Amino acid sequence: MACKPAASAIRDIIQGRFHGFWKTYGDIPDDEKDAWFGLFEMKCTWNPKYYAQIRRNFHIRASARLSDMLRHVRLRHETAGKRPYWIGEPLMRQLVDYWGSPEFKTKSEKAKKNRASEKGGCIHTGGCISTAEHARRLAKKLGREPYINELHKKTHTYRSGQYVDDRSKICQEEYDRHLSEALSRGCSVDEALTLRAWTKVVGEKKKGRLYGAGNLAGNYRKGVATTLKLTLNAGEGSSRQPKLTPEIRDLITRLTQEQLAAHMQTQQELIHEVVRKQREFLDSQLDTFRQEQGWNMNEQGVGQQSGSRESVRAPPVCDDDADDPYELYGEGEEDDDVDDLEMDD
Repeated sequence: MACKPAASAIRDIIQGRFHGFWKTYGDIPDDEKDAWFGLFEMKCTWNPKYYAQIRRNFHIRASARLSDMLRHVRLRHETAGKRPYWIGEPLMRQLVDYWGSPEFKTKSEKAKKNRASEKGGCIHTGGCISTAEHARRLAKKLGREPYINELHKKTHTYRSGQYVDDRSKICQEEYDRHLSEALSRGCSVDEALTLRAWTKVVGEKKKGRLYGAGNLAGNYRKGVATTLKLTLNAGEGSSRQPKLTPEIRDLITRLTQEQLAAHMQTQQELIHEVVRKQREFLDSQLDTFRQEQGWNMNEQGVGQQSGSRESVRAPPVCDDDADDPYELYGEGEEDDDVDDLEMDD
């Protein structure tokens, strides 16, 4: 989901769930904040790996949004005496009493002085459009991610090119000087370099704010992030894929091909391993079968030899005392040699 729908979702959640005397976002109980984020999850989608960052940025955005909405409610009540539909009458009376208290007036005066000071000044020409939306429009115009100095210049100069205040002009001049020094050392210009040069001039993020970054400051953490991810704010969620450069597309294609090749190689190795295991198993089964068959054949061979010996007829034994000279050859048989002898007589 893009920036504008996400901001609208936060506004709708605040208007639908504002049912307590909450002067600031810090007054809201933690379980109620969790319920707000749960509703935001139902309205917006994002990459799961950014869950922790999105949850953190949601609370930052919701806090700023609630403060802004309550400020408008207060000013509208002071000028027109009107109450918004999403705040009940009892809660409105409590808020009006608080806004008239010395405690609130002291805090308001202190905040006014901070905004007017050189370090806390916040004059810009961005209007009601968020810094993230300005970054998207500028990226479309430039054909690339805008650098933070370009974004600052876009939101802090009039159409004539004049800066809105001295601080804006001084920051740009100091930034140009730091960037020139970096280029003289052989550094190449990229978003990380421009952001480092910018923070040297304006200082690091303080209380969730980074001068010139607007609502993109939530994407910057010292020592962790070196860019603001201007046109794709992970803290606001996205259901649309970012526009990929040719280099990124080539990198994704190459990595996909490498992963596919590695996957195929792994599958081939697994197939070979399975075939080898099956072959070993079949060989072992065949060896066992052969051994068993050899043992059976040996048993059969011994049995056949014993049976042969039993079936061989014993040779006739001559009995010298026999009365019948033909008994030697069996009953009813004649010997050719005897006949020959009788014929000779």
